[in-house]
Parts: sequence; C-alpha cells; structure tokens
Amino acid sequence: MRTVDEEVVMEDRSKTIIRAGYMSLVVNLALGVLKAVVGITTHSIAILLDAVNSFTDMFSSIVTLAGTRIAGLPASEKHPFGFGRVEYLTSFTISAIILAAGISSFIEAIKSLMNPKPPEYTMVSLVIVALASLIKGLLGVYLKRTGK
Repeated sequence: MRTVDEEVVMEDRSKTIIRAGYMSLVVNLALGVLKAVVGITTHSIAILLDAVNSFTDMFSSIVTLAGTRIAGLPASEKHPFGFGRVEYLTSFTISAIILAAGISSFIEAIKSLMNPKPPEYTMVSLVIVALASLIKGLLGVYLKRTGK
C-alpha cells in the first residue's frame, strides 16, 4: 500500500500528465489538420507526412491520457497491486503507433517517387508551415519543462 505522501505525489503527477496530454492532443490535432490542408493543396508529400506525424502525436496523447487514468485507479480485490503497470502497455501501444506511421510514411514516399507531382508552394502555405513548426517547437519546450 502507498503512504499518504506517495498518493499526493502520484495524484499531482497524474494531473500534470493529463494537463500536458490534453494540450498536446489539441495542438497536434490543429497542426495535423492545418498541415494536411496545406499538403493537399500544395501537392507536397513532405508536408502531408508531417501531418501524419502530428496525428501520430495526437493518438499518442490519447493513449497516454487513457493509460494515466487507468494507472491511477485504486487497487482492488482482483488487482491488489493497482494498475500502475498499464503504463508499460501504453508505452508499447505508442511505439506500435509510431512504427505503423513510419511504415505508412515509407510506403507513401515510395508511391510519390513512382508518380511524382511537383509541389506548388505559395507564400501563404510556406508561412503556415513555418508557423506550424514554431508552434510545434513551443509545444516541445512546454512538454519538456512539464516533464521535468
């Protein structure tokens, strides 16, 4: 059994993870949609694959949120040691999501090489991609600081 101090630390940790998870989910959803629109309109496989990366990060956030909630459940008669090991399953699930996205990206890149379409970048699309990169960088700094 955990002490009262350990319970408080675990509760604070869970709240922090959940807050960061929601922030990551919302930002990555918005960036994914934005990058997908720009990638489709400019015929850029690179921007489309970056959108896939943002959606992968979004799904990872969903898995992390679900895992954190389950891991925080109290011990029960059926699970006397609690559910903390769920975090291992979430880590495995996230790695599977990343692997699937990587394989999908590889396949799409090969298809694009076989049937190339020249990208049609506009100043607006380049500004949007630059802004998305800045936002993703700021999200990374936030998540790194939150993790510490």
